[in-house]
Amino acid sequence: MMLALLLATAAPFATSSSCFDEACRRLGSFGCDQQYEVTQVADACRFNYGADCLKSACSHLGYFGCDQQYEVTQVARACQGNRGSHCLEDACGRLGSFGCAELSEVTNVARSCAIW
Repeated sequence: MMLALLLATAAPFATSSSCFDEACRRLGSFGCDQQYEVTQVADACRFNYGADCLKSACSHLGYFGCDQQYEVTQVARACQGNRGSHCLEDACGRLGSFGCAELSEVTNVARSCAIW
């Protein structure tokens, strides 16, 4: 009940819950079980249209590049306003494997792809 209330108030789009689910999956069972952790993730996933951008961005960072609270929340915030992962995939494809491999690079590209 508490989780549903937090998501309802922190995530204005219905698909933000899939971002939340993906972010918590990446953080593991002990990375998303405290109120402050859940609140941070829900806030970062606000204005996300699903989990596609988060999944794509994290895939460029590798498993250990997107498994900490600060990494996952930075990526989720950068993905706000992205519909899907097409722009991110196209941009990172043009930049090559080393042009989209660091957290700062991926988040800059994701922010640039936002529709607002």
